[in-house]
Amino acid sequence: MSHTIIPTGLIATFIALFAWNHAYAAEDYWPGLMGTKRDGRANDFQPPKNWPAQLSEVWKVEVGTGYGSPVVANGKVFVHARQGEAEVAHCLDLETGKVLWSNSHPTPFKPGGGGERHGKGPKSCPAHAAGKLFTNSITGTLTAWDCASGKVLWRKTPGKRFGKTHAHWGATNSPLALGDKVINLFGNEEHGALVALDVATGDTAWSQGKDGACYSSPFPAEIAGVPQVVAWNHRAIVGVESKTGRLLWEYPFPHKTHNQNMPTPALHNGQILVGGENRGIHGLSPKLRNGKWTVTKNWSQMEVALDMSSAIVADGLLFGMSHYKSGQLF
Repeated sequence: MSHTIIPTGLIATFIALFAWNHAYAAEDYWPGLMGTKRDGRANDFQPPKNWPAQLSEVWKVEVGTGYGSPVVANGKVFVHARQGEAEVAHCLDLETGKVLWSNSHPTPFKPGGGGERHGKGPKSCPAHAAGKLFTNSITGTLTAWDCASGKVLWRKTPGKRFGKTHAHWGATNSPLALGDKVINLFGNEEHGALVALDVATGDTAWSQGKDGACYSSPFPAEIAGVPQVVAWNHRAIVGVESKTGRLLWEYPFPHKTHNQNMPTPALHNGQILVGGENRGIHGLSPKLRNGKWTVTKNWSQMEVALDMSSAIVADGLLFGMSHYKSGQLF
């Protein structure tokens, strides 16, 4: 296989794929935000010996507007977008771009003050697992779609128990499919929770905490041999046991004034790398000793920070896009 598609933000009204002498295969797999482990890695990518001077467009399909990236699985591309006052899930053939099915759901939304130019979303990425596609609407409603037919299997809004079901500028948290659960942050800035739902039924498997949801997305991790989900909510970064939802550790890193908690942190060798709007980037190490968890800050730097974009680790280095100086790569 010559390459794996690495999706980027879907902000335009169409999705385009480009390739060079590539036969698409069922192994092409990108199940959600930043890939299989939410680390931005495509481990089976094989760079060409000679990069082409120009890429050629294979196909293009108008799907709507939004910020989420496409999901690729089993020879299909899944896209979650907006058309008018509805959010739409699309299924396309990976090789040809043929639309296999499209289903919509009315999702009226009024952006919070200051966010009008952002549009009405959706702002989260779908997730694929066990023949199902999971989408989180701009209003915080999680829908499970059957990948083969486009049929809605279940639809839940876990944040409704907190009153308002989304943060000021809409729900941006991308669902995490992990085993028999789909996990996400739900609620508003003041009140919310990290919630795991059963992938088959949508029933709540566990719910952790009462902190506001904010805009970051949870990711899977194994730290000190313990499988867990790490999430950055409105108040703190938390580590939660994947199976039970039990809180293992936390590190206060709250939203302050207009500085939002938006990027998804990165993980490297047990160290969590988190950058906050106008608050630099920091290295944190959760550790388990004698049955007790502690979190140590290893370092901090304030030369660059992360606003909305998430950073990734490659070859022992952290790469990202800082909002300082009107935008700069580091």
